[in-house]
Amino acid sequence: MTDAVVFACDANYAPYAYFAGRQIAMAHPDRSFDICVFSMDALTPPPAIAQLGIECRRIPGANPFEDAVHQTRHTAATYLQLLVPPLVHGNYRRILCLDCDVYFCGGDLRKLIDLDLRVNLLGGVRDHLQWRRPGKRVDEV
Repeated sequence: MTDAVVFACDANYAPYAYFAGRQIAMAHPDRSFDICVFSMDALTPPPAIAQLGIECRRIPGANPFEDAVHQTRHTAATYLQLLVPPLVHGNYRRILCLDCDVYFCGGDLRKLIDLDLRVNLLGGVRDHLQWRRPGKRVDEV
């Protein structure tokens, strides 16, 4: 069973997901993981993206977050990553969900994918706001 690096976005953020996916694909030409862009929108990636093996997959149905109250600058598309795990269940050993606007600087993503999570089903990192204000207390969940 293989692994996947996953982005989830609407059509507005697809170019950013393609850019990040391209960076990862170029750094890992012999990769042992898929790179997938999930969207509720029908995406048509540029030919250069498709040639790198970056897949676009459709999230079926309506966005359940559309009617949610968004008290920040985030839109309903921000939460699309939450819809991906049930869509890929049984197809991948692990998925690494990345924000579309990441800039991949290099390194071996396989090390991150294979990180020992011990008994945990999910791993995460601090958001950029905690990086900028390292003294800010973050509630552990």
